[in-house]
Amino acid sequence: MKKDSKAYIIIYTVLITVIAGSLLGMASLGLKDFKDANEKLELQKSILGSFMELPKSTKEIVDTYNKRVKTYVVNAQGEVVKDKEAASINVGEQYSALRTNPRGRDLPIYEVRGEDGTGEVMYYVLPLYGFGLWDVIWAYVAVDAKDMNTVKGVILAQKGETPGLGARISDANIQERYKGKKLYDESGTLQGIVMQRGEHVGESVKYYESDSHKVDGMSGATITGNGVNDMFKEYLKLYDGFIQKKKK
Repeated sequence: MKKDSKAYIIIYTVLITVIAGSLLGMASLGLKDFKDANEKLELQKSILGSFMELPKSTKEIVDTYNKRVKTYVVNAQGEVVKDKEAASINVGEQYSALRTNPRGRDLPIYEVRGEDGTGEVMYYVLPLYGFGLWDVIWAYVAVDAKDMNTVKGVILAQKGETPGLGARISDANIQERYKGKKLYDESGTLQGIVMQRGEHVGESVKYYESDSHKVDGMSGATITGNGVNDMFKEYLKLYDGFIQKKKK
């Protein structure tokens, strides 16, 4: 077949198109696998980081997570949803899709046991989701299993808050303020944890030390702080059914 014939040109074009399409398809699948693996690792780091100092290597992080963390899904009544897995729940998508019916959301639970993966449950890590000034924010709150009230630690994260202002929710010194705070008051009423307006620089961690339900705020980031407060308030109400069942 002559290279300058119409048939040759058509066949050559088709072959190139098929080969290029196949290569792009394989590359796309490879990138998706890479993206999925990275997202899974980031989730594992957030879960572990809410209650412990992260191991140094990726392998140690994955091994620790697999050994210590058990996952399942509950509804707003605190009942286990048997036909769903935590890994299949996109908290952000459900947050957006069920704005008018928040109690219809599926709630992932991350149950944490001792260092060897056995013994009593030590913490329950609860994912939260909300909106800051510019974009979405989210959190992982580790609650002490002994009283289902004391916060062991939190991981706060954001997508598009202002650097140096609202984006500071991702900073360790902001997250440190939540350690040891309580979700419920002495009568058992849900109070949550409220970030205050303004900031007492240099004294932030200890400023509200005597108040179990308040943490210091962030200068110039009131709207982001309000978003964090709304997120805590909304999701802790949803997790209340689960928490009450564990208290019994």
